[in-house]
Formats: sequence, structure tokens, C-alpha cells
Amino acid sequence: VNGIIYGFATNVCIAFEPQIVKNYAKKDWQSFCSLINVSSRFTSILFQMLGVPFLVEIYYVLNLWLGIVPQYTVAFAVVIIAVTYIDVSKRILQDGIRASGHIKWLSISSGFFNLSILMATYIMFHEGWDAVWAYINILIIHVVIVCVDLYLLKREVNAFSVRSVCASYLRSLVVVLMNGAVCISLHHVMEEGFLRLVLVCMASVITSV
Repeated sequence: VNGIIYGFATNVCIAFEPQIVKNYAKKDWQSFCSLINVSSRFTSILFQMLGVPFLVEIYYVLNLWLGIVPQYTVAFAVVIIAVTYIDVSKRILQDGIRASGHIKWLSISSGFFNLSILMATYIMFHEGWDAVWAYINILIIHVVIVCVDLYLLKREVNAFSVRSVCASYLRSLVVVLMNGAVCISLHHVMEEGFLRLVLVCMASVITSV
């Protein structure tokens, strides 16, 4: 599921990447920053179309798919979907940094934080923490990576507005909450089944757009 949602959303990043590189080379900072924001908005919309219905109907989908749902599966799936959303947002920023050709600190920071996931997870398991914290740890560190990437991109492109991107993320979060509220309302007023799943997906698409 994670791979399908991630692949669907990152197709937008792939489409925008050549234009981001082109505008950086031309030093057209206004278009460069606009593409970062638009790419972020479109990936958020595409992610919501798939991610929100899955989260709302997660029990039904997993029962339909697996038959018997193992322990922690639901919790793992929820956190992984959240990590995927952060990961897609991170990729957009990293495309902007790569366009500059200055990727040393991007590589160092990404490598360091990805290694820290292993170290933190080992400590958590050694101390007897619940298994789901391994994924929550990944989520927290990916949020930190996004913050570092924002700093690195701002350092490369002074015209880049961190406030504008953060405002875009906030608007996306508001839309996600609205989308979720609509889907949850349908979830509660209808009986469990394939029809409810289809209607929740349709409601998510309409609300996202």
C-alpha cells in the first residue's frame, strides 16, 4: 500500500523536476519557488485521494486483503502512511537542492539521520518499548529531515520562502482534516462494505480537489 501511494504521488515530483532544474539554471527564482509550491500542492492532493480513504477504511481493507489481521498491522499501516506523506514532501525540497548541484550537506544530513533511525530504534527495543515506536521514530526523524532540507534550500536560494512552504503545508493539513471529517462521517452513517469504501474514495477525491 505504501509503495502504491508513494509511487502515485511521486509521479508529480518527476514531472516537475526538469522544470525546477531548468529554472534554477536560468536563475528564475520566482518560477523556481512557484514550482516548488505547486509541486507540493499537487502531491498533497494526490496523496490525500489515496491516503485518507485508506486510513478511514483501514480495518475493512486489511480484513479484505489479509483475512486475519496480525497484531500491530493497523498501527504500523497508519504510521507508515504518515511517513510516506512526509517523505513525498521531503523529496520535493531535495529536488530543489539537487538542482543547485550542491548536494554534499544534503547527503551528509540524510545519511546521518537515516543512521540515527537505526540507533534510536535499537535503544527503544533494548529498553522494551512497544514495536510501533520504531515507526513513530521514523516519522519524527523524517520531520526533522524536512526541517533541515528547508534550511539547506533556503541557503542555496535566498529568494526561497520557508514561510510560504510552511503555509502551504499548513493549508494541506487543514484540507486533510476536512477530507478526513467528510470520509469519517460517511464511514459512521453507512454499513461496512465495498459500497462504503467506494463512496469514501469518491468523497476524498471531491474534497481534495
